[in-house]
Amino acid sequence: MGTLKKNRKLNPKEVLDAKLKKGKIIGMQNNTDVIVTKWKYKRVVLMLSTKHTAEMVDVHQRREVAQKPALVVDYNKSKGFIDIYDHIKFYFTASWKLVKWYRKITIELLLGSATVNAYIVHQIVTNNNKIFITSLKEELIGQPIDFSRLTILEQQMLRTRESRHLEVQSSARGRCITCYAKRSAQTRTPFLISNSLSAINSTVLLVLARFMYAT
Repeated sequence: MGTLKKNRKLNPKEVLDAKLKKGKIIGMQNNTDVIVTKWKYKRVVLMLSTKHTAEMVDVHQRREVAQKPALVVDYNKSKGFIDIYDHIKFYFTASWKLVKWYRKITIELLLGSATVNAYIVHQIVTNNNKIFITSLKEELIGQPIDFSRLTILEQQMLRTRESRHLEVQSSARGRCITCYAKRSAQTRTPFLISNSLSAINSTVLLVLARFMYAT
């Protein structure tokens, strides 16, 4: 019994492609009594079980009675901390696609695990304020860097690329990208084309003089 990823192999296509309205459920069971169910409430939930069916049960929540799959009810009673963490983090995720993996790990540790842990501690102490995670993340990412409090070296490390240029001995031969950029820099001198005879004569004399001194 547990949740299921939609891109997992051998998932029944009929269940994955089914369009459900809020509160509806669909499921398929194979010959080994393994059932895959898809239920839509606030979002689509795909689950797997060997002991349940697609049966719906009444659940008392707040001031109303709602219907939920028996599989979901039993899962909520028995899920561990990792499942609770994933559930909380899902609504406040700060990571996105097209981000390099090491940046995603940093974002996840700073705005994922740390904020969820702070939220749990905050709930134990105050037992209130459900928007704590949202307000905490806004404070973490909303404050710009104050360059006036940084040292000159720290400002250079943030603003220039050469501050990250450290010479380290290595057995392999190669060129440092910073040194190579300096060596390959081109120097251009603009020239103005003149139609006057004196300018042409001066240019010819200059070329001849350089040729004579070179030989």
